Order: sequence, then structure tokens, then C-alpha cells
Amino acid sequence: MSLQSYFLSLGSNQGDRLEALRQAQEAINALNHTHITKVSKVYETSPVGVKIQPDFLNMVLECQSREEPFYFLGLLKEIEERFGRDTTKVGMPRIIDIDIIFVDDLIIAEDALIVPHPECHKRRFVLAPFMDICPSFKHPILEKSIKDLYEDCLEETQDKAYVYQPQASPS
Repeated sequence: MSLQSYFLSLGSNQGDRLEALRQAQEAINALNHTHITKVSKVYETSPVGVKIQPDFLNMVLECQSREEPFYFLGLLKEIEERFGRDTTKVGMPRIIDIDIIFVDDLIIAEDALIVPHPECHKRRFVLAPFMDICPSFKHPILEKSIKDLYEDCLEETQDKAYVYQPQASPS
């Protein structure tokens, strides 16, 4: 398979949230045929959906991989499981959450995987960190840039000060 750009959203609201994001980033970069190329700042955001839970730390990263999207999704789910993610409790606190937001300009609509992520254009916790790494990226369905989607976003969640600026892993 040819090299593809994956944009991933990572979030954590349990335990040492910053350390969980750091370790998840390391686990992603350690995958075969995968290399992280861009990493956003980390943002603290209020939860969406189930509001009575701790705030999240969120980030977005870009990685290059030769893995096909369905297989790559399986690898990401394995990382979540290693962190103790309970996928039976939707919307509840979690040590790590990893979502595929975009895969280049592909459009995938299957039960197991929907790309672009169907809610990404409504979520400031995705759009704010995405602005750090690629504000000009165009949503392949909505045909709007991340910058335009961010400016149009009506979600109530407001991004708070970032925690730190991680660096992409060296080549």
C-alpha cells in the first residue's frame, strides 16, 4: 500500500492525562510502517455529551503510514485496549481515546469506519488542535478548510490554555 496521511484526534480525561497522551503518541509512532510527522499543542476542554466527568486533554497529530485504513483502525483500537479503554461505556471517562479524523482526502462510509469522522466539523476539541498543524486542510465532503470549519463551529465547548507543545518524533 502507498503512504497515506492520517489525521488522528487523541483525548484523555482519566489518570495522568498528559502522560497518557505522550504514551499513546509513542505507541502510534512505534507501529510498523508509521511515522508521526506533525503534533498539535495539547488543549484542555470540557466534556461533550456526558458532562459530569473530568475535563479532557486533547490533541491532533498527523502520521504517515503504509497501513490500509481498516487495519490501521484495528491497530489504534489495540493501543486503546492496552491503556485499559472500556469501549462498552460510550461517552464515559477514558484513559485514552484515539479517533481517525481524516485519511488524506478519502471518503469511507462503512459500519466499522467512517472517514471523515462524522462529527469532526462540530467539535472544537478537534478543530482547535487541528488548526495548529494544518489549518488549510480541506474537508473532502464539506469542501471547507479546517480554519473555516473552526470559525463556523457553534459547539459550546471552549478551548482553554494549552498545556504544552510536544514535538514530532525525529526521523
